Amino acid sequence: MLTVERPRLSSTVDAIRRPRPPRTRLRRILVGVLVAVLTVASAVAVPVVMGLVPAVYSPPLPADAAFAVGDRTVTRAEYDKRLKTIQALYGAQEPTDPAGADRFRRDSAKAMAVADVLTNAEADRGIVIPDTRIRQAMDQMVQAQFGQGPDGYQKFVGALGQVGTSEAEVLDEIRQQYASAELIKQVTDPVQVSDAELPAEFPKYAAQLGTPEQRKLSNIVVQTQDQANDVLAKLRAGTPFADLARTQSLDGSTKDAGGDLGQPVTADKLQAGYAQAAFAAPKGQPFGPVQTQQGWNVGLVNDVVPGVPADFAQAQIPLKQAVLTDRKTAAWSAWLENELRSSHVRYADAYRPADPDGAPVGLGGTPGGS
Repeated sequence: MLTVERPRLSSTVDAIRRPRPPRTRLRRILVGVLVAVLTVASAVAVPVVMGLVPAVYSPPLPADAAFAVGDRTVTRAEYDKRLKTIQALYGAQEPTDPAGADRFRRDSAKAMAVADVLTNAEADRGIVIPDTRIRQAMDQMVQAQFGQGPDGYQKFVGALGQVGTSEAEVLDEIRQQYASAELIKQVTDPVQVSDAELPAEFPKYAAQLGTPEQRKLSNIVVQTQDQANDVLAKLRAGTPFADLARTQSLDGSTKDAGGDLGQPVTADKLQAGYAQAAFAAPKGQPFGPVQTQQGWNVGLVNDVVPGVPADFAQAQIPLKQAVLTDRKTAAWSAWLENELRSSHVRYADAYRPADPDGAPVGLGGTPGGS
């Protein structure tokens, strides 16, 4: 089946770390509207921020419509066809539970509608991506995922057939992503930051430019909250953490090491609930229980690596990049708001997203998809 590589929750480390987008060649090529991030030529990622669509009268959509952008109606059949291509390229899987499937459908429609708005703008600006560039990108994707030569290509074609899409649709999707990147470049290239502006901007960015605190952690994962409370009680009674990890932890990848999770991590690399507990606990003290996808966790802070504040003299390059990123984001958002106001996006009831005017998110309901 044609999918991108997905992060695996094969251990406690995976379970408590914050989920991140898959890092594959295809993902780098096709980063774009569908994950609410488009990469400009300067390698600054700019979020696609939906603007407010004015409340104006419009006739009802046809019965078979999913959504409409201006005068163009996208039927449910067309939506389904486009979704198959998206699923093939991005590995986006529709949830099996009714609520998740409903949210997935609405988020997918929203992503497609925003993509169509951008496609219209690209046509108006005369943005054309050479066929040779698109073909090269697809060839690189095929080689990375299926291997080189005729055998790799045949595997690729077979995978497309399994998910109900075609090579032409894959090429079109790649073309759209490159065109959207060029559109963002055109909109945001005029934005600049001078060196003279940096001293005034530094206080706003000092915290994020410094080195954040890191913590070296150990963890025990068990099935139930009662079991986790029992582990915590034994720790507080003096039982060594490593001994309990070896005998009770469900995590086969860390239990033999006494629950050691490896190198120190920053809070932003962990899931929010686990990070909050781990970074509030004193060194040498257990914390928890905290529930994650793997089960109930009891952790231990083995060491604390203090953060280092940013120094203006040494932080000017990343500071300038951070300021530039924020300004480009603001410029892009303002431009897109105006574009969306004039595009008149409408959704059928079953496809209307929960927040039609908000920033689009990944197909799984979180930035980056799921």
